[in-house]
Amino acid sequence: MSREQVRYLLGTPLIDSLFTDDRWRYLYYHDHSDKTEKRLLIIHFYNGRVARIEQRFNDSEGEG
Repeated sequence: MSREQVRYLLGTPLIDSLFTDDRWRYLYYHDHSDKTEKRLLIIHFYNGRVARIEQRFNDSEGEG
């Protein structure tokens, strides 16, 4: 998948890397009935194509 296709599906990355152009980061929150999870989706590119997708989770309860 190309960068243009990723941008079309996910939108402009919220976190732009100033030092490297080979990964885009998307920060979002997933609400469950009892807690909210903060998640980070990282798209790694190689030669302008998606090479790897990484997802990180960070649980946080309540607001904030």
